[in-house]
This record gives sequence, C-alpha cells and structure tokens, in this order.
Amino acid sequence: MIYTLNDPMISSLKRGEFAIPDLNWDTELPLIVGGDGSVQAMATNMEANGYAILIDEVRQNVGYQFGPNEVIRLIQEEIQNNDVESLTDDQLEKIFHLIQLWGGKSARQFYFQNTILNVDAYRDFIRSIIIDSEENDPEETLDCIMNSLETLISATDQFNISFATKHVNLWQYYGGSHMVLPIYDNIMALNVMGRFSINKKDRKLVPLTTNRFKDLRHYWTNMKLAADELGIDISTLERNLFNFFRSGTPESWPRFVNIKFD
Repeated sequence: MIYTLNDPMISSLKRGEFAIPDLNWDTELPLIVGGDGSVQAMATNMEANGYAILIDEVRQNVGYQFGPNEVIRLIQEEIQNNDVESLTDDQLEKIFHLIQLWGGKSARQFYFQNTILNVDAYRDFIRSIIIDSEENDPEETLDCIMNSLETLISATDQFNISFATKHVNLWQYYGGSHMVLPIYDNIMALNVMGRFSINKKDRKLVPLTTNRFKDLRHYWTNMKLAADELGIDISTLERNLFNFFRSGTPESWPRFVNIKFD
C-alpha cells in the first residue's frame, strides 16, 4: 500500500489498486503547491456567469491576484465562525461557491450551465457529514456519508465526486468533525487509485473520478489506514500527496511506465 519510490513493483500496480509513495512527510497541513492560474480562471468564469459580487468581495479581502491558499482562509473563517443551523441560505450558498472557486476551473460547467444549487439539500448534506461524537461507529458513519453524498450528487447538475469531496473535507476539517475524509479529485484518482482512460489521439492518460462510489469508499478506507500507519492527520496526508503528484515528473511516481497506448 505504501511504496518507496524506487520499488520496482510500482510499475506493476493494477487499475483500482490503492497505492501511495512513502514521502518525506510534512506533519502539519502544508500550503497548496500551484493552482493560482486555475483559481483565477475560475474567478473569471464565475464573474461572467452571475457571481461578480462574490468575486469582488473575495478580491477586497485578499487582493486582486489570489490562489487557493488565499481563498481557503476565507472558507476557514466562514465555517469556523458559524454552525450549519445558524447560517442563512445566502451564507450557506456563499460557502458553497467559495469552495467551488477554491477547487479551480474544472468546476466551470456548473456556472456555464447556470446550475442552481438546492440549498436545502446542501444543508441536509452538511448536517450529515459533520460528525460531533467519537462514539459513532465509523462504518455506520461512512455509510451515512456515502448515502448523503450520492443523494446530493444525483440532485445537483454539473457536480460530481471530484468537487463534492472538497465540500466534505473542508466542512469536516474546519467544522471540527471527529471524522475527516480526504478529497478524491482527478490527481488522486489517477495516481493513488490508478483510475484512467487513454486518449489515443494525444497519448495521454485521462483520470476517472466521475461518480465511481466504490472506488471512493476504497480510497477513503485505505487513506485512513495509511494515515494511522504514518501517524499523521488524514488531510495532511492527502495534501502532501496532492503537492507531490502535482509538482512531480512521471519518473517521480512510475506507476504508468508500462501502459500500452495501442
């Protein structure tokens, strides 16, 4: 499950098989490496599609040029200073769109298609993922979260696992939940779970996350086991891996050296 970077077995890993590299781990949540351009592009898309007031407010708070590390501070303040029951619909929707902005331009279709968030469904979802007691059975809790996640995704156009798990993670992390689950985006789907299709035209791997709920549960379960084994927080584990995969080269994590494109 955890491989040294020179382990020859890495290139033999199967699709859907959980695996992570053994890194020089930061033990506190590191800043996000890169991503400023993606967040800026997302801000431009949101401005042009009905959310100019929100983007103007973000710029007034953090400056005109901003990236994920600036936006996440705003999300942290909004979540930590409130509980889901005290938030008005407008406040709850604001947090939703800040998280979408933080996640970057891959969520742009939500705005291009003028998707309307069902705020009641989102509030119910947040209630279900904020776990206040350590006495809850972990498997039952995970069942509840998986069911709520599937319900929200099925009720929300242009919204899938990649972005929904950002909402799960940030609400749990900054809301003080006893269970915090890591983000499962394209980078993690490709590199940790080995889930991809092949674009034969440009010979590139295309990560697969879209609503693969079985993979998501497998990922969540094994990330918890890995975090416990390494003795670090699960969100810190995910952020370390995200930064490594985003900034590395194919040789850094040679999982795909034996992929056939023909």
